[in-house]
Parts: sequence; C-alpha cells; structure tokens
Amino acid sequence: MPRTVTADQTADDVTGQRSPVPGGVRPDRRVRHRPRVTCPTLILHSRDDERVPASQANELAALIPDSRLVLLDSRNHLLTSSEPAWVEFLTRIDAFLTE
Repeated sequence: MPRTVTADQTADDVTGQRSPVPGGVRPDRRVRHRPRVTCPTLILHSRDDERVPASQANELAALIPDSRLVLLDSRNHLLTSSEPAWVEFLTRIDAFLTE
C-alpha cells in the first residue's frame, strides 16, 4: 500500500525526489489520474528552472496523450513580463488557444 504524505511533509520526504506537490498528496497520484486528461494540453516550462527541473516537465508531457511541451528560455519558475521568455510565453498561449 502506498505511503501517504502527511501535512507537514513534502512528497520528496517519502520518495527521495524533490516534488512541487504540497503535503497530503500521494506521490503516485499523478500517474493514477493521467488517463483523465483528454483535452488538448499545453505545458510551458522554463528550460533552466531552478525549482522544478525540465525533466519533470518532460515526464508530465509523456504522461498526457497528445500534449505539447514548450521549454522556454528562462531559469525562473514563475515568468515575469520583464524577461525575454515572456513574449514567447504569450505567443505560445495565443497560438494554442486559437487552434
């Protein structure tokens, strides 16, 4: 039986891997719920994100059928309008929504 993460733990306490998921969520939940995502999905992620590695974005994209992953030229986890990747971020969203 999978171990449940308590409210004062993070998923990395249980799995040994860093995860952005807050406490109270089982580490295997993302795999169990993956088949439910059936709509077009755009995943935007900073290529050099210092908080969540791009490998996790690749993993997420592999779990969602027909998803599209765009790695943006940034190291920030949250983009700001003052960085160069912002223009590509907005362009990609606009293109995705107008398809």
